Amino acid sequence: MKLYVSVDMEGLPGITSISQVSTTGKDYDRARKWMTEIVNIVASTAFSYGFKEVYVNDAHGLMINILYEKLAGNTYLISGFPKSVSMMCGIDNSFNAAIFLGYHAKKGTEHAVMDHTMSGRHIQRIIVNGIEASEFYLNAAVAGYYNVPVILVGGDDKVVSEAKELIENIELVEFKRSIGRFSSISLALKNIEEELREKCLKAFEKLKSSKIKPFKVGEPINMEVEFTNSAIPEALEILPFVKREKLTVKVLAKNILEAYRFLELFLIVATGISAITSK
Repeated sequence: MKLYVSVDMEGLPGITSISQVSTTGKDYDRARKWMTEIVNIVASTAFSYGFKEVYVNDAHGLMINILYEKLAGNTYLISGFPKSVSMMCGIDNSFNAAIFLGYHAKKGTEHAVMDHTMSGRHIQRIIVNGIEASEFYLNAAVAGYYNVPVILVGGDDKVVSEAKELIENIELVEFKRSIGRFSSISLALKNIEEELREKCLKAFEKLKSSKIKPFKVGEPINMEVEFTNSAIPEALEILPFVKREKLTVKVLAKNILEAYRFLELFLIVATGISAITSK
């Protein structure tokens, strides 16, 4: 069996500050150790259950956060930026299941820790077929495109609530309870480890009995991306497949994978514009 793990940082236990999730932050080195520990808990549990391969996608920022030398044996690390399909790079129909770790609420969620959607700096919201999408929604849909079920999510209380509504029978691990944008309550890591191992085993059993289905979205995909800076849609409107309305660009994609790739392109353009105009 083969497991895919996508791991972000903002939804990890104990994470509440930019200084923890930025490579230049004074608390970053401690946070990336926690990130690696959480990944190893899942990987080691998967191996003990019978999985032969675990692929871990470092899905935060520049995507070079996980401590490679500390990874559990037989674990494959997907890292670096940019990379195709970003937070879901490497996923395909050869995987039996996916697990998301360190996930968080979409931008604008009330009293949510470090809420954002793909890029807090550039994106206000993403609408997929009329539904405002979080990173969890988008990434679960990409997994579903390949018929891979997301069997467990570990993150803040807001994303856990979303996942419960979105995917029937998914296992949930609440890493922390939100107080505000930069504050939360986290249980001790050793207690989280116990729960995470237990919930992973439950998720694997549900997978075995086909109790968790892949998450699917209708096709084609109508995607709207609202930006925070008018210079971004202004640049993107030159693309023949893009329709612009004020701060929003709209595209029609044949499936979620194509929509995701459009989104990646938009973010690369947005990053370039920010770099140029900030000089």
